[in-house]
Amino acid sequence: MKLNGKFSFIILFTVFQAVILTVFSIVNITQIQNLKNYQIMEIKTESQLASIVDYLEKMDYWDFDLENAYSSFNTKKVAITESFNYLLEDPVTETFPEDFKTSLKQTKLTWQLLNDSFVPVENILKTMEATKPSSSVLTSINSFGIRETANLYSQDADIINLLSLTDDAHTQIKKIRLLYVSLMELNTKTLDRIENIVSERENKFVVITILFAVVTSIILAILIFLVTSRISKRIVKVKNVTSTLAEKDFTANVKPEGNDEMLLLMTNINNMVTQINNFFLLVKSTAKKALDSEALINESANTTATATSQIDTNIDKMNKQFTEMVEVINGAIGVIAEMNLHVDTLVKSNNAQTEAIENSNTAVNEVVKTLEYMNKMAVERMENAQEMHTYVADGDEKITSTNEILGHVAEQLDEVYEVVTIINNVAEQTNLLSMNAAIESAHAGDAGKGFGVVAEEIRSLAEETSENADKISRVVNAIVQAVENANKSSQSAFEAFEKVSAHADQIVSSLQEITGGIGKIDSQMLQIKNRSEETASAADYMNKYCTDLADKQRQVSSQVDNMNEVFLSAILSLKNIKEETADIVNKMKDVSTSSDESYKNLTELENVLDEFKTSEVGKSTLIAVKPVVEKKAEPVVEKKPEPVEEKKAEPVAEIKTEPVVEIKAEPVVEKKPAEPKKEETPASSNKNNNTSWGMFNKQVSKDDIFDTTGESTINDGIQEIGEVGIVGQEDPDAMKGRFVSPSLEEIDAKLNQLAMAGGFGISDDMFKSDFPTL
Repeated sequence: MKLNGKFSFIILFTVFQAVILTVFSIVNITQIQNLKNYQIMEIKTESQLASIVDYLEKMDYWDFDLENAYSSFNTKKVAITESFNYLLEDPVTETFPEDFKTSLKQTKLTWQLLNDSFVPVENILKTMEATKPSSSVLTSINSFGIRETANLYSQDADIINLLSLTDDAHTQIKKIRLLYVSLMELNTKTLDRIENIVSERENKFVVITILFAVVTSIILAILIFLVTSRISKRIVKVKNVTSTLAEKDFTANVKPEGNDEMLLLMTNINNMVTQINNFFLLVKSTAKKALDSEALINESANTTATATSQIDTNIDKMNKQFTEMVEVINGAIGVIAEMNLHVDTLVKSNNAQTEAIENSNTAVNEVVKTLEYMNKMAVERMENAQEMHTYVADGDEKITSTNEILGHVAEQLDEVYEVVTIINNVAEQTNLLSMNAAIESAHAGDAGKGFGVVAEEIRSLAEETSENADKISRVVNAIVQAVENANKSSQSAFEAFEKVSAHADQIVSSLQEITGGIGKIDSQMLQIKNRSEETASAADYMNKYCTDLADKQRQVSSQVDNMNEVFLSAILSLKNIKEETADIVNKMKDVSTSSDESYKNLTELENVLDEFKTSEVGKSTLIAVKPVVEKKAEPVVEKKPEPVEEKKAEPVAEIKTEPVVEIKAEPVVEKKPAEPKKEETPASSNKNNNTSWGMFNKQVSKDDIFDTTGESTINDGIQEIGEVGIVGQEDPDAMKGRFVSPSLEEIDAKLNQLAMAGGFGISDDMFKSDFPTL
């Protein structure tokens, strides 16, 4: 049986044990809980029965509710009836013993008798509840009870009837109490029996659970011991072999046994040891041969660096000559720039002069227009002044007429004064007459009352007339004052008009003189305008000439600047070439340094590989790997990328591992002289997904490195290394199944992978996928 099946059986047995225990526990706990619920209901029923009996015995007490006598009893009876039905019909009673069932039958019979005994009492309670005594009697019943109330109200028919009903109820209660005592004894026995049953079942459940758990645990422990003991023995054997491998001894193996996964594990360990043994044999041989190629690589790198340094020296000389030419051109550019500056200054000055002349012409035109306008306005003002003189003369006449009118108004106002004086005199006389009439009417007595009233009205009219005369006098005084003021203002206006008339005469004469002067200035400004136009024409001709000269000089300057840019571009190109050649020299020095370091690392690798014990006997052939299709790369020739023809490697047939005594290499094919190889970029070799060897990333096949005697067949220099890659591309059939030498990083990564994997499940395909072929 496989390990998976054995462990699955153990797990299933464990699950079975847990399920059985769980189901058994649930069933027993449920039964025990049902018994406890039944026990609780018994206690509840006993309490309800005691409550209903106690209610009946307190019918004649002071707290008895007569109005709800039957309703309260019926509520208690319904509750206890439901409880007894639950106790008698609960399914848990089917699990009780026969004697316990007999006791339940007796309890049921007693309950039926008790229930029948409640019927007469119910009728009595219904009658009591239907009785409606007076409020005073009902209050006394609630306070003192039925019997005390009967003593207080002995003549009341309702209370006498209630007392009789109470006596009848007590007679029936005696029978009920006898049945109650019997039922309580049966209930007490039932509770004790249920308590014993619950205790027995709990103990039985605990004992059975413990026995089942112990027995199944012992069986499970035996199964685990039987399964793990055989596995642990074989694991110890595997541990011993892996300990030997950890000591760098790959000659050990383990004897496979059993018929489960451990057999496959032991077989894979043996296969892994065989594969690693063959791998280390190949790595040792490859490392030894790689040491011989490092010196040739270093020598070629030094030669390349020397040639590049000579190129750098020649570039310095060319750069110096170009620099001198640039200095000469810069001098010429400076002279042309000064000429351009002078011409630009002349053009600017001429433009400024032309602009000034144009501004002068504009100003002259403006002045001419202004003078014409001033002349026109002077004529108009002179006409206005003459018209104003006419208006002033007319104003004098009107002011004189106004003064005469005001004189007449003053005379008329004097006449009004005289009239007002007369009115005042009349009013005073009338007032005196009214006073005399009043006195006479007083002397006349009643006969003179009417005359006295008339006299009073006349006196009032006289006073009112006097007041109106005073008002007229004040108004006339105000008018006189206003007329006097108007007369004075009119006199002042007359004097002002005389002054205005004199000034208007002066303005007319002045405007006549200004008009004559403006005419002379206008003729002179026309002459200035003609001279300015002639000067502007000459300035325009000179400006055009200077502009043409400036354009010619700018063209010459542009050509010289183009020459300067060409020389500067050439100097920059030489500088870039120098930097690149310097970078080549540095890279070749780095190649030499890396080659020395690679030689040192290979030496250390050879010393480390010598520490691993390997066996030549039973060694497998070289491991065939999966074919790798070469991807398209773009080599660089003088910074111009040219596509390289893509070559696809044909599939390599997988070679099964089988022991051989001696490895025979294929004969070395004579190679043709290699053409100059184009420089490859590092990116192209990375895209090929092939393992590279050396600092130049050249692809080298196993058959090109090793011959039948184990000696290196590398020819002179790096060119021969490049030939290998070219021959491999020209003849794909010759490259089938050839092993590419891995780098130190790949060897270290492979060892780490094997160490992390623990060596389990190693097969030929793992090596085929990790180390590519050409």
